[in-house]
This record gives sequence, C-alpha cells and structure tokens, in this order.
Amino acid sequence: MLAGRLGLEKARVPHADRHGVVWLERGRLEVEAGCLRFVTAGGGDLAAGDYQVPHQTISIVLLGPGSSVTHDALRLLARHGCALAAIGEGAVRFYTAPP
Repeated sequence: MLAGRLGLEKARVPHADRHGVVWLERGRLEVEAGCLRFVTAGGGDLAAGDYQVPHQTISIVLLGPGSSVTHDALRLLARHGCALAAIGEGAVRFYTAPP
C-alpha cells in the first residue's frame, strides 16, 4: 500500500467505540475515491441503491449471498481492522478468516 495514501495510517478507532456489525447482501462491495461503498439492485432486505459503508466505525461486515467484493475493499477493511465474513442465506453458513 502506498505510504500516506488517504491518511489511512492515522485513522484508528478502538473496537470498544465501534458500532459492531453491518449485514450486506446481493450487491458489490467496492472502493470509490477512498470510500467503501456497496452497490445493490435490491431483492433482499436492503433497497436498491448505492450506499457508503462507515468502515472505520464497524467491527465486522457480514457479506450475504449474491455479493462480491473487490481486492481494494478487502485491503481497506484490513487496514482499518474491520473483519469480513461470508455468510449463507439466513446465516446458515458462516465463513471467515479473522484478522
């Protein structure tokens, strides 16, 4: 990662001060202009749209079925200590590799 890119080395929020969990399904998790965003066509509990994800203030992203994630998004999550778990329909399956 490029040194000093987007000031990421300075952004640290302790896990005790984070909100916890965000559940996303049926969309694409990507990075645009240094911000994590989730683009979905709907079809689940989340209405169709383009959402920014506050990756600095959450501990884990639960990525449901029908979703994809880019390498840049994984790098951004890892840099901020935010875990990502892939889960099945109705949270039946749970796949993770915690940091």
